[in-house]
Amino acid sequence: MDVVVFVKDIRTDEIGKGIINQEVMHRFGSLYKANIRIFRLNGKMGKRFRIWGNGALGEAPYLCTRNEMTKDMEAFKVDPRQTTAEEHAEGVRQAQVLFKLNHTMPFTDEYYARVRELFGENLGEGATVMPGLTGVCFDKVRIGRNVMIMNNCLMMSRGGITIEDGAMIAANVQLIANNHDLQDRTILLCKPVHICRNAWIGAGATILPGVTVGENAVVAAGAVVTKDVAPGTIVGGNPAKFIKNV
Repeated sequence: MDVVVFVKDIRTDEIGKGIINQEVMHRFGSLYKANIRIFRLNGKMGKRFRIWGNGALGEAPYLCTRNEMTKDMEAFKVDPRQTTAEEHAEGVRQAQVLFKLNHTMPFTDEYYARVRELFGENLGEGATVMPGLTGVCFDKVRIGRNVMIMNNCLMMSRGGITIEDGAMIAANVQLIANNHDLQDRTILLCKPVHICRNAWIGAGATILPGVTVGENAVVAAGAVVTKDVAPGTIVGGNPAKFIKNV
């Protein structure tokens, strides 16, 4: 399937680069195994996406905001019983690379090579990932520039995880982009986790499926975040609630 995406306020030289392209490619390419074509949108449409294709997206043009795209279009189910041989082999490869990463001396060339092997081209310049990393589906993780991910981070990434430039992820944080169906608990219910620019996730916090943590927001240590966090705010508790503005 081909999907065409028109993006407002993106320069021609930005196409193929940056977080907005990563988001579009990840959310539509990985979900629908589509060929993505991105064009600059001319016209008065604000910061919206205009998307059309066939099959999963329907025959008619689809128009949505970024928030609608992440919340509605991205929710999907996965049945692990239908895993292909290729998908299984990739899962085994990632598990073995992860094991080697966590048993390699940090701050060495070998360690950095293991990190790059795990995340590939989805690891931004200057990003740091400390050992003790656990999780699955690391090919669905996008890490921006100068991101800091401290020790023992859990990434359950089947629904997709995006961590934008300058974000800080403290030790023992859990980023969970998939859940289980209550009726058929083998089925995975997947929604993306999105950590925006310069957000700070405190130690031991849990970010649940479908949550976006806004730009410059702070999540207090130990918080369990079940809903979106507004930009420039501080939240804490279980479930996390607004505390104050930054």
